[in-house]
Amino acid sequence: MIAAETFLGALDAHGFGPYLGVPCSYLTPFINYTIGSPRHRYLAANNEGEAVAMAAGAYFAGRRPVVMFQNSGLGNTVNPLTSLADPFR
Repeated sequence: MIAAETFLGALDAHGFGPYLGVPCSYLTPFINYTIGSPRHRYLAANNEGEAVAMAAGAYFAGRRPVVMFQNSGLGNTVNPLTSLADPFR
């Protein structure tokens, strides 16, 4: 697996952030790195759909958010992706 510092450094270089997600054991290195880093902002969500909705708000405010979740959480994002993110592009 790619190191959290390497991956997030590449995202930083392209102006991404804040980072949003649901607590997840597989993503612990990435989540912990963003939480422990003074230049990152991590926002915890209760579920994947909420993380997408928060990311949409950040995007509408001019940010480039990153939502982190396992592929098994994709189903929880269908409604906010299709009813919020897609219509407003």
